[in-house]
Amino acid sequence: MFEANKCMAMDADAGHGLIERLSQFGCTLVRRVVDGVREWLERRRRIRELARLDRRDLDRILGEIGCSRDELAILIRSSAAPRPLLGQMILRLGLERAFMHAGQQMTREIELRCSLCSNHRQCVHWLRTRGDDEGYRRFCPNAGNFDLLALQS
Repeated sequence: MFEANKCMAMDADAGHGLIERLSQFGCTLVRRVVDGVREWLERRRRIRELARLDRRDLDRILGEIGCSRDELAILIRSSAAPRPLLGQMILRLGLERAFMHAGQQMTREIELRCSLCSNHRQCVHWLRTRGDDEGYRRFCPNAGNFDLLALQS
């Protein structure tokens, strides 16, 4: 009740920095709305940035990262959720040093697979529980890449 009162008591005309002030109050609903707005703004920024590229530049960039136009469309629509999940996964598996020293192609492939993954809920659940250490293999498209990283460490 106290948190809800703090959220309701906020000045609606606060203007600049409102998102940051709201996120400081710890209100779950407000935090979700704030995160949603941030993701939406980030998607809009990515779309504007890509729209400025001519076709040749876009094709060159996509070729460099090993991404198709269809995958790009999925990436633009996808949320920012995979970023923190990938970091948490790497930490849980003890692969932070190997990931830091992996080549650019390997890290891009891992990041792309994570971004295209539709198993975010399973990933979050596995990361929160401390049960089966090998459980990620059932849902993670990067399991094979993580095995390669483990061999390199």
